[in-house]
Amino acid sequence: MAGLIGIIEDSGFSLAVETRDRKVQTLAKIHGEEIRFGIVEKVKRIEIAAPPKGGVLERVLTYSGKPVKFQPSGRLSVTVLNSWGSDKKKWSDGKLRLEEQLSRIAAGFIRLALADRAETQERIARERERERLAREQAHLEGLIKAEKSKVRALGQATARWSRAEQIRAFVLAVREAAAENGQSVEPGSPLGDWVIWAGRQADRMDPLKESPSSIIDRVREESAYPSYYGYQKPDPPFRFPTPIWRMT
Repeated sequence: MAGLIGIIEDSGFSLAVETRDRKVQTLAKIHGEEIRFGIVEKVKRIEIAAPPKGGVLERVLTYSGKPVKFQPSGRLSVTVLNSWGSDKKKWSDGKLRLEEQLSRIAAGFIRLALADRAETQERIARERERERLAREQAHLEGLIKAEKSKVRALGQATARWSRAEQIRAFVLAVREAAAENGQSVEPGSPLGDWVIWAGRQADRMDPLKESPSSIIDRVREESAYPSYYGYQKPDPPFRFPTPIWRMT
């Protein structure tokens, strides 16, 4: 362990010992990444003829009903405890003892750190791309919503203008019918006042004209049909002061 730490420090990297999840861990800080590692020794499981006499601890030290004991094997391995990556994360005694693999182990730590840094950068890039696409989608949805609102407003304005023109045409037809029947449409006469009123209603509907004031604009203080139900009491049907078509 001392030899591996020395190689890591000689390469310009730092080490630290920290407690995480109530466990003491050794960390090598390489290229901004943390490599948590430790030395693990494999143990030997040896069956014994008869379980030792004693308390509960001795009785539970069995394997498949057979009493066993564990002994150190002397075979060590350097293990990286990080859970990411697919590169090699364990070096063990074999044809070469760990003492002869220290340079390879240190190089493996560097490869793991670089791979982790690349993965982190890719993850950050993907997240930024997702955020960019989300912003673009939100902007696009805002533009679509605004465009739909403009189209809807255009349709409503066109419908109101068309309705206003229809009312004006109807008022003109009423005036012509009244003239043919000799009925007065001068201001102050019932039909004359209606003609003025109808013209004002046409102007109120026309989006190209300034809307004249009307009693309809006043807030109704009393209503049997509250507006929050989405319905208001309808106005009574309009009747002409004098039916023109009945006049002789």
